[in-house]
Amino acid sequence: MKEIPSKLVVFDGECGLCNFCVKMVIRFDKKGEFFITPLSGEMGQHILQKYSVREDAALYLREGALFTGADCVLECLSDLGGVPRVFSKIFFIFPKKIRDSVYGFVGKYRYSLFGTPRVRVCNMLDDSIQKRLV
Repeated sequence: MKEIPSKLVVFDGECGLCNFCVKMVIRFDKKGEFFITPLSGEMGQHILQKYSVREDAALYLREGALFTGADCVLECLSDLGGVPRVFSKIFFIFPKKIRDSVYGFVGKYRYSLFGTPRVRVCNMLDDSIQKRLV
């Protein structure tokens, strides 16, 4: 098993919205600090077991600290800096209960709203994505 990177996004490789978000993380990560792994992969399964989290959640690990739900998205945006950080600060204004409710609603209907990706991030040949995949 590879070592867990200091900034790791664990995502649902079957979800169109999740794949889009991962592409945006890579696009905005100017320093090349973020790594990605699908929930269904070896690293994803290891993290699910290690942290005892459910399989349908997006996860963000920063230096071993685990973020789930809306906090996963907002902490990741904040760490990206620039415009994404501004968006995270705006949404952190809302109470956690409201943020998590919105996240839960989108998560529940993500397949019907956003479908499945035609080309999954894990299957893209683009070097900017492949070198970040663990």
